[in-house]
Amino acid sequence: ESIEPGDPNGEWTFRFNHADHDYGAKVLFEGTEWEMRIPDDRVGIEGLNDALDVIKMMANHPSSREFICVKLVNKFVADDITLRTYKDGSAPSHLITIVDRAIEAWQQAEPVGHIGTVLAAIFDRSGDTNPFWTQSVYHAKVKTPVEYINSLGRATGWLVRLDDLPEINEAMGMHFFTRDEPDGWSEYGFDWVNTGAMLERLNFATRLTRNTNNDYLRSWSIRRYLRLYNIETADEIVNHFDHLLFNDSLPKETRDMILNFANTVENGRRIVLSPTREDYLARVGELIGLILAIPEMHYQ
Repeated sequence: ESIEPGDPNGEWTFRFNHADHDYGAKVLFEGTEWEMRIPDDRVGIEGLNDALDVIKMMANHPSSREFICVKLVNKFVADDITLRTYKDGSAPSHLITIVDRAIEAWQQAEPVGHIGTVLAAIFDRSGDTNPFWTQSVYHAKVKTPVEYINSLGRATGWLVRLDDLPEINEAMGMHFFTRDEPDGWSEYGFDWVNTGAMLERLNFATRLTRNTNNDYLRSWSIRRYLRLYNIETADEIVNHFDHLLFNDSLPKETRDMILNFANTVENGRRIVLSPTREDYLARVGELIGLILAIPEMHYQ
């Protein structure tokens, strides 16, 4: 595959150069039940069929579908399953069921292995038998740094300067374009949840909501945001973000903790958050920063 260098609108496409192609006979997976013999009588553009035949064979291979379907479940559903635990049956039963659904869709897709069809099966909500939509899967995945930053941006309408995104991600432990291995960044939450990375996430949310030391943020007005959604009291602000970010699912103890913070000033005095006070906007910024830093915010 190739893409024209320097073209920001380019798309990856399959490119066959017959002048560089080896037209000799080939044997793949020799001595196995998947042995594949490629003839030597394909000339010109027909040599492309060598590659297409190999791709079709790999798509039909059980190891391919098992490996990729498990990886998709790791990506979108939960960490608690690997290829080994899937094959030996020791993974959680609901995750095994989701992988089984994905593999079945893989085999029935046209063409075989069509990823869009596989994902549709994982996310299917047409019936009530898909474990993906059960409570056991809800908030089971930790956001990577780039997912965390993007979710904050979508929630608040921030406009972050794109040139600064790599630096922000690196501070949270995700260094773009530096991996020696071709397997991409980890999808396991424990690789992202550590003291340094979590502290940087909290500091990032605080800098954004207080508009301090955040040259990478173009402009964000707390006053304008509150007016846009017609909210001003602590209860209204918490209800707004609970609905926006957590689908109205924040536990009561978490809500109570946030509201207690909202109505308490630094010296510990109990002072209700009110638009009539001079410190109102500063305290609202602190309140929103806390909401964007609670544990629930770090899960997909």
